[in-house]
Amino acid sequence: MIISRIAGGLGNQMFQYAVGRHLAQLHQTELKLDINWFGSDPTRPYRLNLMNIQECIASEADLRQFPSTAPTLLEKCTYELKKRWSGYLRIEEPHFHYSPEILKAGPNTLLRGFWQTEKYFKPVEAGIRREFTMKTPLAGRDREVAQAMAGSCSVALHVRRGDTVQDPALVKKIGSPAAAYFRRAVEAMAARISHPHFFVFTDDHPWARENILLDFPTTFVDHNDELRNCEELHLMSQAKHFIISNSTFSWWAAWLNRNPAKIVMAPERWFNEAKFDTKDLLPEGWLRV
Repeated sequence: MIISRIAGGLGNQMFQYAVGRHLAQLHQTELKLDINWFGSDPTRPYRLNLMNIQECIASEADLRQFPSTAPTLLEKCTYELKKRWSGYLRIEEPHFHYSPEILKAGPNTLLRGFWQTEKYFKPVEAGIRREFTMKTPLAGRDREVAQAMAGSCSVALHVRRGDTVQDPALVKKIGSPAAAYFRRAVEAMAARISHPHFFVFTDDHPWARENILLDFPTTFVDHNDELRNCEELHLMSQAKHFIISNSTFSWWAAWLNRNPAKIVMAPERWFNEAKFDTKDLLPEGWLRV
């Protein structure tokens, strides 16, 4: 069996599920989810159960079969280790960028990490897209906004602030794009498409209304609270084009969109800390602004 540790916000949960699903399919074995992290941060609940995933929660007995520590970096995920390993393997993500060796791990593997690149699941993209649909359709105001998006040259503009401006550790590590980024991205988008209508999604509505001042039709999508983030992600994905923040939440909204002509713009700098190599983060064709 493959076990993927699920932790963090919804976008992280989706990456963790996707890499686990791919590895499980490679070995034609079951994927189980370790959700024991939840409860440590009440602001980030487990949300994958609202989607059409193949959900199987790992038991404590399942988890006890795996070692409490991972192999050394030199041993990790190598072909020789896979041949020699007689029991169960725990793998910690070695670094931020893509590690193809991860997908060489054996059929009894526990994955711990964030895995923020589609390269970990691109070969099973069709299945991931099916599983990351909502169990219940958009309704009420969500449906009205989705219809407005379908009837316009819609651009979802996502402003992530929240923890990235409140938590000192995240301010140092990640930070939040300044208003200047959104102005540049809007200008670049307007140069590429006709009659854009911007739909602003954010976790900081006062800041967005004060700083996202556009010379184009603009709708501030403010009817969902943080407990409806899954619905909000799927609503955001209904737009035709995207200006995202340095956020896995809006990354997934843009990725799930099926418009073959979509334009996706992302911040040139995803992290404040230079130690993270983000070369594999954005899919081919997405633009850094």
